[in-house]
Amino acid sequence: MPLDLGTVLVTGFVTTIVCQIVTLVLLFENRHRYDGLLLWTLGFGMESLGILLLLLRGLVPDAISIVIANTLVVAGAMLVYAGFARFVGQRVPLAPNVLLLAAFAGVHAWFTFGQFDLPARNLNISIVLLLVFAQGARLMLWQVPPALRTLSRIPGLVFAAYCVVCTARIV
Repeated sequence: MPLDLGTVLVTGFVTTIVCQIVTLVLLFENRHRYDGLLLWTLGFGMESLGILLLLLRGLVPDAISIVIANTLVVAGAMLVYAGFARFVGQRVPLAPNVLLLAAFAGVHAWFTFGQFDLPARNLNISIVLLLVFAQGARLMLWQVPPALRTLSRIPGLVFAAYCVVCTARIV
């Protein structure tokens, strides 16, 4: 029995709000101890706002409920990845993901207003999220110092699982 899109979006919205609240609490309690918590909080906030805008489709203009909403979701995922990098003591270059985000937004806008194509938009978001999640999996599973590998294994596997989901969507 397939779930309808509204159910998936509401579940995603609630999940990202919970993640944002948890990271906000962690931020207030540990902001001087761990780096990256602010990026996690901002990332989950952007994802929550993006999903909320997706839920408002039909009530707000398409530019907001499609292009901006999906761009916020992708930008949020990028911030969460950057937060994980800082958490494990690494800095990731911002420019490649900023360019990727700009290209994503342009392609998404084209397939919304230039040549309407929902499957192309789905492919666009799946490919870009696959690239972001692959960066996270690579970082957390192979690029962390050996002393942190036990701590980073589960987030790395979660990133890898998201890669599998994105790959299945692409196929």
